Amino acid sequence: MQKILKKKGLSLVSFLVISVMALLLIPAGVLVAANTTYSGIGDQNYGPGNSYSYGETILFHFDGVDITGITGATLTIYAYDVDEEYGQVDQVYLNGHFLGNLSGADEEYSTTVFTVDSSYIVSGTNNVRIDPDVNDEGWVVTVEWGQLLIKNDSAPGNTPGFISSFTVNSWDNSGNPVNLDGTLNVKANIAGTFNVEANLIDPNLNNLDLYTGSMTSTYPGEDLSLNLSLQYPKPSITGTYTINILLYDNNSPRTLLDAYYITFEHEQGVGITQVNQGQNVALGSGGVMEPVVWVRNLPFVCQKVWVNEDNDFQFLFWYPYANNNWVRIYDMAGIMVFETDLAYDNPNLIVDLPDGSYTVKTFHTTDTPIQEFIISKP
Repeated sequence: MQKILKKKGLSLVSFLVISVMALLLIPAGVLVAANTTYSGIGDQNYGPGNSYSYGETILFHFDGVDITGITGATLTIYAYDVDEEYGQVDQVYLNGHFLGNLSGADEEYSTTVFTVDSSYIVSGTNNVRIDPDVNDEGWVVTVEWGQLLIKNDSAPGNTPGFISSFTVNSWDNSGNPVNLDGTLNVKANIAGTFNVEANLIDPNLNNLDLYTGSMTSTYPGEDLSLNLSLQYPKPSITGTYTINILLYDNNSPRTLLDAYYITFEHEQGVGITQVNQGQNVALGSGGVMEPVVWVRNLPFVCQKVWVNEDNDFQFLFWYPYANNNWVRIYDMAGIMVFETDLAYDNPNLIVDLPDGSYTVKTFHTTDTPIQEFIISKP
């Protein structure tokens, strides 16, 4: 793969956006009561689905942050196409404080979570800045959403599920990489599916490994457990390493329910020398919180379109959130050649059309287009 193919503006498909009626970063997930998740709001011309490269800046902010009784915080960023393994460096700052770099893989979605020093958080507006590809190596990145979760000392309310503990069971320093295995325990207050992400962070805040999985409860009050494995290079620098664990619901878009971290000590060339005690970032040991309320801030828009290996147009939409999400495609004479009501839980669409140029329009409930753009293929 060549990096230059990932330069902003180069694509197999002409994707000309004529009108997009949204600049908000994410749907707002509000955890009412003791702990609150704040949603990011895009600044300037920033919007989800747009790719950014060297010399550009991604800016968004969190309004109305209450730091009363704050005891901890996490900043979670969901991004696409972070080529970390090839040396892409996308730096993240909160209120001017450097938190670390985005983590991910080529043409994949990934979540980066930063444990934030409480002193970095201010009452009212908090600003995030992301500097893409700071080494100017030709990479681009797309940031889809950000969440700032504040923990305080108040008595928590009720939540669908929470992390009760994470234990590192064993590790193996005999080879390279170092391997470690652990068990995640979750209390489910509802019957349903939960998504899990675990990130292994070095002392320089680089993400060395990512685990994703899921667990399903069959009845309220069930205790769930999940075994997970992580690894990292033995020659990594000496210092304290962190495993950040995120618990989400299984909705689309998903809600962050709880966050947990545990640290361990590593000696360069030797491996793990000590595992430290972990703790919840989001909920603490009580693990109850008021029900989650989602507010939809984004219309139904196309995030990406390309020509796939079958020479079909393939679309990825920004999380359809209800029925009556219409996609209509017209030829250059204005005749409609394709129409579908995309299912609310399926953001993907593949359309087989002859070579040529077409106009795509998206609608939700009315005949006024939300988005209009041109696609083409040889």
